[in-house]
Amino acid sequence: MKPYNLLFVEDEVDIQKVVELYLKEHPSIIYHIVNTGEEALQLIDNNEIDIIVTDFILGTGINGAELLEKVKKLKPNIFRYLLTGVIDNKLIQEAKLRAEPVRIFEKPLIIEDIISEITQKLS
Repeated sequence: MKPYNLLFVEDEVDIQKVVELYLKEHPSIIYHIVNTGEEALQLIDNNEIDIIVTDFILGTGINGAELLEKVKKLKPNIFRYLLTGVIDNKLIQEAKLRAEPVRIFEKPLIIEDIISEITQKLS
C-alpha cells in the first residue's frame, strides 16, 4: 500500500498528542498536525495531501466546516472528514451541505475508527 498524507487539524494539545502517538505506529501514514484552519490551508497549498481530518470547533480563525468547504473548492480530490462534539443538528446539517465531508465523526474521538475508515477509502 502506498503511503498517504494525512492532515489533522485540532487545537487541543491533548488530542494532538493522542493522535500523534497512534499515527507513529502506522508507517503507511505521513501525517501533519496543525492547530488552525489557516495553517491547514497553507500546508495544503505547499504539500500533497490525501486526507484532511479537522475538528469542527477550532480556537481561532475559521472553523472546521469552513475549512473543509475551502478545501473542497481548492482541491476537491482530498478526502474530507469532520470531528465534532457539537450537538446542534442545524450546524451539522449545514456543514454536510457546504463542506460535503466523507463522514462526520463524533467526539469523544476514537482514532482507530478514523484510521480504519480512511484505510478502507484509500485501498
